[in-house]
Amino acid sequence: MNQKKIDLRNEFIRKRDLGSPHLRQKWGRHIECKVMEWPIFERAKDIFIYCSKGSEVDTRFFIKDALALGKHVSLPLVLPDGTLELCRVF
Repeated sequence: MNQKKIDLRNEFIRKRDLGSPHLRQKWGRHIECKVMEWPIFERAKDIFIYCSKGSEVDTRFFIKDALALGKHVSLPLVLPDGTLELCRVF
């Protein structure tokens, strides 16, 4: 990754870190509602999503709600050697 991209990414993360947990939760729910309205989401049987951490938009409710709708939810797991593996959530 070049230095300009690294600096830009770090700046966005710094700004994101300034937001309150309440605001992140609110945005997470807003995003969830929008995505769940998409016809492609309604038709999907399998959902691939990240598990939020730190100051990222909270995805816990989306994951729980997708499971409640009968969707198969998978999360990425990065192994020590850098390999990406899918982990199904039950």
